[in-house]
Amino acid sequence: ELIPVVSTEEMLAACQRVFPSCDGLIAAAAPCDYRPLTVATEKIHKTGEPLRLELAETPDVVATLARDKAARWIVAFALETENPRARAMQKLERKGCDLIALNGPASLDALETRVEVLAHGGQVLATFAGSKPQVATDILALIERRLIASSSPIPSTDG
Repeated sequence: ELIPVVSTEEMLAACQRVFPSCDGLIAAAAPCDYRPLTVATEKIHKTGEPLRLELAETPDVVATLARDKAARWIVAFALETENPRARAMQKLERKGCDLIALNGPASLDALETRVEVLAHGGQVLATFAGSKPQVATDILALIERRLIASSSPIPSTDG
């Protein structure tokens, strides 16, 4: 199901509607961390003076959903530039994720990527590199093995 949204606030509202009926969340979207505090209703004309923008933090979609995740699992992504593994681990803990996929800015506008998938305690579960479709397939397979198959009920052997 595709639910189109424009803003981070709309994304949060849509996720809050559907998340309760999901088994888990792969938070691959990158919503804006900030939004303009005010939006001009008309064109802003040049004045020759500097223009100052005030920005407000947007809600954290993943952290908000994780507060009520119950038995659901959450996998997020972290694009980091400095102390990447440490910052990704902080994000995993702060947001309440089960796994986090760490990549860098070289992944932007590129056909190929390199991703480390991290778990609690800083454990590197896997490193995937290659085309984005192949890396996505590898991440999904890891999620299947680590989060989905391990939480599936064991079929009964009773007749």
